Amino acid sequence: CKFCGILLLTGEKLGFCCGLNGNQYFLIPSLPPLPPEYDILINDPNISRLSRRLNLIFSFAALESSHAFPTPGNPSFVAISRQIYHR
Repeated sequence: CKFCGILLLTGEKLGFCCGLNGNQYFLIPSLPPLPPEYDILINDPNISRLSRRLNLIFSFAALESSHAFPTPGNPSFVAISRQIYHR
């Protein structure tokens, strides 16, 4: 956006972020600072290289199952939409 400098996604028009001709720019409150625990991740030089792995870890952690998970000691795998994922 030429008014606020934000990168717009494909299909987003100027003014989507800060109003027509930037007239809402100063009405948008700043985000609060992130907790200090996030500094380690944000400032880690390897975070970009690891971003896909981190995304997979967090998306997998959010899954639910209607079946019980196998007991420890068994082979580790999960079938999702007829695909098998090994650990």
